[in-house]
Amino acid sequence: MAEKIFVGGFRGFAKNDKAPDWVIGDALITIDEFKAFINSNQQYLTEYNGKKQLKIQVTRAQNGSLSFTVNTYQKQDQSGQTHPIMQGPATPVGAEELPF
Repeated sequence: MAEKIFVGGFRGFAKNDKAPDWVIGDALITIDEFKAFINSNQQYLTEYNGKKQLKIQVTRAQNGSLSFTVNTYQKQDQSGQTHPIMQGPATPVGAEELPF
């Protein structure tokens, strides 16, 4: 099993007992911590339609809280070889590229 890489700046919480059924839980994003995580973990970024992305897997702990980990799944081609998540040189994401 691959090592879990928790996304910096993300915190998840179990839903409130009074919340409606369609609510799964609550999340809090600390922007500065998330930016720092992205800039120091460029190797986990993927690209889609020319835009950099971070695949995040959301899981639930036994206590009901939510966890946010980097989805590091890599497709294997027909020869059985895996391909790196990020193609090309890893350059830090500039503040202008983040949506916040």
